[in-house]
Amino acid sequence: MLAGQPGYQKTVIVNDLPLHLNAPINIYPEQELNARSFIQGGPRDQIYELGKKIVKGNFSFPILINKDGDVDEPVKEILECAQYPMRTLTIKTNYVLAKRYVTADIKDYRDMTDNVGFNVYSKMTFECCAVTKLTISVSETENVSANAEIISLVSETPIINIPALSSTGMMRRQVNYAECDVYLTFPSYHWDTSKSFSISIENTIEPIYNFIKDNDKQTWTDLPVAMAMGESHVYGDITYSVDRGSAASEKLTLPTGGWLGRNLIFDISGVILIDIPHCIANLTQQPIELGLLQRKTEFKALFNTTNLDAVEGHFITFK
Repeated sequence: MLAGQPGYQKTVIVNDLPLHLNAPINIYPEQELNARSFIQGGPRDQIYELGKKIVKGNFSFPILINKDGDVDEPVKEILECAQYPMRTLTIKTNYVLAKRYVTADIKDYRDMTDNVGFNVYSKMTFECCAVTKLTISVSETENVSANAEIISLVSETPIINIPALSSTGMMRRQVNYAECDVYLTFPSYHWDTSKSFSISIENTIEPIYNFIKDNDKQTWTDLPVAMAMGESHVYGDITYSVDRGSAASEKLTLPTGGWLGRNLIFDISGVILIDIPHCIANLTQQPIELGLLQRKTEFKALFNTTNLDAVEGHFITFK
């Protein structure tokens, strides 16, 4: 298989580990550009302001178990980077639309017309990445997958070749709904009628931007110089059917607003354990409609530390 064919586009390299995707990666650079007008020059726009230039994208990948019964290493790496957003994350991919230097100029500063705009596809390594949102979805109708949204600084482009799926030398299988469980701390509080659940980690990460000229190299750059961490939120929802035969006892165990008071556990086939020690739930939604009665509980996690590197901030563990 030649580089650039579909089999390569469905694999990326995450911290030097091959991660297989459900579909080709969707990734692209963007740049803030604001047109401005001045009264002295007339009513129409005459100039523009260049803003920060960053890379954003998203990709969906299956939760895979390798032949040793462990969660696949690149899957583990992405999950770790989601719960610790400032963890080192490098992503290599094949062809994406990219330009490193000033891209919004009408004419290139070196008087070279081939450097105008996002007009070249090239192999890219994103050396300063962060996960801005990761969602793991478990449903009775589909295998277990995750979706990641990333932000990155634009990097230089090393020459790389992404391996095809058939050449990575390791057998894997995808986790399915029947292997997963969600429950409160005590086993007696299992949601044995759960039909689906999801958990999301959302991180606010902003580039630090400084439009300057490098006097030594005599070049201008519109690239951010670093990443800054903002807020981080963990939340999700659980949808489950109502058992009319035990409705009286269910009301004592199924949360319907307020503090849960017990650890909320998401068990992904025994290889990924997401343990949330403190969380609050919204009022449970139970629409009256024809068909199977279902409840939906939305929750938000609370943490007793603001330090993402502290032991208390670690809530995902692996087999």
